[in-house]
Amino acid sequence: MHYCIHLFTETLPTESKIMAILEPFNSETIYGVDEEGNEKEIKEYPPFTWDWWQIGGRYHGRLKLKIDENDEVYRWRFYSKEPREGRLFHSMLLRRIRESFTTWQSHEEDYLGYLGYLEKDPHIRVDGAKISDLINDFEDLGCFGFVDIDGRAFSREHWNGQTIVENPEFDKQYQEKLKERADCFLTVIDIHD
Repeated sequence: MHYCIHLFTETLPTESKIMAILEPFNSETIYGVDEEGNEKEIKEYPPFTWDWWQIGGRYHGRLKLKIDENDEVYRWRFYSKEPREGRLFHSMLLRRIRESFTTWQSHEEDYLGYLGYLEKDPHIRVDGAKISDLINDFEDLGCFGFVDIDGRAFSREHWNGQTIVENPEFDKQYQEKLKERADCFLTVIDIHD
């Protein structure tokens, strides 16, 4: 099954940083075998596990990043020599376009309209960005779980080895983290388990 996980990080994470954050939840690490070939003994089950992950994935474009023409960080008015994707936000669409060309044959600004930017509705849809720059109603994102900047994970429910245990405090925990981490980054991850 696929699940939507939100990562909270102090800076926009690279794929290698995301891999390091998610490694403790890798099902092969948890349920694998030890050096002698014996099944690992599980003392505590994690909030979620994965065997594959991707930035955005099935949950791509759910974050709305505001566009302010006068913003000095994003500098939306200008063509940027350094792509914003991967530096200030994550966009699966822009990443795939860039990977499709042997050289970057056009500018990322040429594709912002395809990410949702319209003059009447100044935002683009992305897969990760600084939380304070997002204009989402976060209650509608419906993530299954999140990982805080300290590596602690939370989920709506988890397997305890015998049954599925629901977390009735999940929505409250998630909303509190959004407020606490407003100056941090949120990245949407599609995990498969």
